[in-house]
Parts: sequence; structure tokens; C-alpha cells
Amino acid sequence: MITNVTTTATPYLVKLPGRAGFYFQRKVPADLVRSIGRRLWRWKAGNTLTEARKAVVEGLNKTDVLIAQHRGEVTPALLKHIDENLTPDPLTVITRDFKEVDGQEVEVTVEDQLTPQDLYPRFSEEAAQRLVERQEGKGRKAEDLVNLAARLKQPAPSTKRTWMAYISKAMSVANRQCIDEFTEDDARKYRDHLIDTCGGNTTKSRIRSVKGLFNVAKDEGWIKTNPFDCISLRYIKTKTTQKEVKRLDDIDKLVSNLPEHHQCLYWIMRCTGTHVSEAAGLRYEDIDPAGRVIHVRANELRPLKNDFRKRKLPIIEALNDKLNELLKQQDSGYIFPGLYNERIERW
Repeated sequence: MITNVTTTATPYLVKLPGRAGFYFQRKVPADLVRSIGRRLWRWKAGNTLTEARKAVVEGLNKTDVLIAQHRGEVTPALLKHIDENLTPDPLTVITRDFKEVDGQEVEVTVEDQLTPQDLYPRFSEEAAQRLVERQEGKGRKAEDLVNLAARLKQPAPSTKRTWMAYISKAMSVANRQCIDEFTEDDARKYRDHLIDTCGGNTTKSRIRSVKGLFNVAKDEGWIKTNPFDCISLRYIKTKTTQKEVKRLDDIDKLVSNLPEHHQCLYWIMRCTGTHVSEAAGLRYEDIDPAGRVIHVRANELRPLKNDFRKRKLPIIEALNDKLNELLKQQDSGYIFPGLYNERIERW
């Protein structure tokens, strides 16, 4: 047994007298010494300090997994280990055997079925079942849930991105990987995070979005209950901001300073009340000068948020004058192609 150990400034790394390189070293927790059968983990981490430091992370993850397995605890390290070592059916053990057929021995395949607790004997029945489901690839993640919700609800691309951002943050705050691991305590932790970093209205809006996604998971049978049912939004205070009135006729005087395509966009919104993305995504085919109407309808690059957004808007005299002045004479194509952001798929 080596007793002379020279420690380095790096935690979990030591140099051993008479040996080259650096060694990873970590004490086995006292309550696990008997079950693991040792008091110390130690192995060579690398010949140089830089190489050894990189190996420390792997060593810590490896020993974290062993600790979790021997304690019967579901930890992020154990879940990560399972995710990286997925098997199609961990409960099926395939072996080779021989049986006699017509007086001759023939090799056969034998399948033995294990229970979840055969694989994870130190875990509770419920925890073992969850781990096996995860190992079989049944642990659904945030991206799986957002994709399902998008397939069912057919939202705009920007809405889907918003869902993904909100639920990913919730999972990150709770340090969870799969939807079925998210608990009521995690929902409260996410609520508290939002209260500390956002305003009341933003907090409520994001919780509603994430709760709606978990409702989809519940309805699909991914989870039994929605963890966000424990959150009461009426207790979250919101602040109202006094809005200042802006007179449009004052703004109208400044519009001539803009490029002509921005002026045209402004006057369409000014005289019809359209959303900026709706006006920016218009095609020449959507404007009917003879019928004096603008058709707001979905197209390839600009889907509408819902069916109620499809409508006809009148071209009043003031807007007609501006369109004659600023709009190019063209039969088809997008009116404002330069206003489309391909990266985020949004006008």
C-alpha cells in the first residue's frame, strides 16, 4: 500500500512517489465502502497535468454513476450514463444453448426476461421501471414534446421556437433531462426563477406556455399529472405601465425620411391596422387596386397565426394615393423581400 502521496493544486489529482504521470483519486463515501469493497478510487489519469485535468471530468462522472448505483439514487450523472448507453431492450438476455433434435445436438437461441429490479436491484420498483424505460429510449425530452405539440396544433414557426425556448429553460432550471422526471417542486423552482428575472406578466405568459405543453404530454399518456397544476397564477403580481399617447399625424410627418419601401410598409399598416409581419409578407397578388382591397392570406414564407387572420382590408383613398406613389408596378412576387429573415424564418 502506498502511503506517500504528493498532492497537486488540482482537486482529485495526485502524484505518486516513484511513478510517472498523474493519478485520479477520490474517496469512496463512508456509507458505500462495504458495498463497493474499497475505500479509495485511484487510477492513472495522464502523463501530463493538462492531459490529466481533462480526464478528471470523466473520472468524476464515472464515480458519480457508481455512487448513484450503489445508493439507489437517480442522479443527473446516472441518467447521462444511461442516455449514452441506450440498448433496444435491456430486459431481454439472449444466450446460446443446445438441445437434442432427432438424436443430434442443435444450437438454439434462448431469451430470458428480466424485471427492472433485476437490472437495478438497489432502486425502488418505480425508479427501476423509469430507468429501464429511459434505457429503452422511452424517456421523452423537451424537443420531443414541442415537436408533438407542433404537429397537433400547427403553430407558426416563431411560436414553435418560443415553446422550445421556454420549456428548455424550465428543464435547465430544474436540471431535468426528460419530461416524466419534471415534478411539482421543479415547476415551483421555474416559477421562482421567472419571478426573479422577469416581470409578472412575462412570468405568467411563460408558465401558461409551458403548462400547455405539459397538458399535451398528459393527454398523450407521457405523464400522469401536469406538474404545473400546483402553480396558481393569481398570486403573481403584475405591474401596469401608464402608456403615453402617440398621435399618428405627428408620426406621419417623419415617414418621408425613410426609404421608399419602408414608407410603403408604414402606410399599409397605418391605413389598414395590419400586424407588421402581415404587411411585410404581402405579395403583389394580394393587392387588388381595381377592387380596392388587400387580401391578407397565408403564403409559403408567411403563414397566418390562425384562420381568423385571413381577411380582406379596404384600400382607402389616402392609402391608394401612397400605393400609386411608392409601390412598384409588378404582377407577382413578394413586395418586401429584403425584410425576410431566413435564419429565424420571420418577417
